[in-house]
Amino acid sequence: MLYTIAIFIGGAYGYFGYPFWMFLLTVIPFALLFLFIKLYPVFFTENMNQVEAYLLANKKKPIYAFYYALANRRNEEVEVSFTLTISKVKSVPGKAQLQTIYHLYKGNPEKAREYLPELKPMDVKHYYDAMLSIEEGQLSTARFLKERIKKQWYKDAIEAEINLKEGNYLEAYKFSELAVSNTKGLQRYILVKNYEQEKLKELFTR
Repeated sequence: MLYTIAIFIGGAYGYFGYPFWMFLLTVIPFALLFLFIKLYPVFFTENMNQVEAYLLANKKKPIYAFYYALANRRNEEVEVSFTLTISKVKSVPGKAQLQTIYHLYKGNPEKAREYLPELKPMDVKHYYDAMLSIEEGQLSTARFLKERIKKQWYKDAIEAEINLKEGNYLEAYKFSELAVSNTKGLQRYILVKNYEQEKLKELFTR
């Protein structure tokens, strides 16, 4: 639809002899608005129903199928969508992050650690390093790594998992709410689904 409209506007401008810069001033804002509307459920909304509807509507795309399966713990779908997704990703850090997420989900921190050196930026690297440390029971290491992170929701999510591991469910719930409040779109959806399925379920869904 965007291409069709751009071609139509371009043809009209050419026919009437308007300069190219006027064409750009018309098309670029329209294109940005179109992309914002298209990607709003992934990056900007706080409505989890919108995110889930978007993921289900786009399940033919392996990356969305993967995140939907991951968030809802559909193990067979995770395997299939992960294989398809990893074959399409070309970026080394992007591929490493998917591998880290997948092996962390599978409860295989040793394998996930193989991909940590390739993660970027540093906040992402420290975040997954901390999550793997929690999985391995190295809570003091996780807290040390947390202090090296700038992004607040990462810090809150780490603290929630540490307290969950220690059995401090009320503290875990407090930090999980803080983490969720500082996220939007797909990331918020994944966090909420994760907390609902952990031992925080009764608190988080009350």
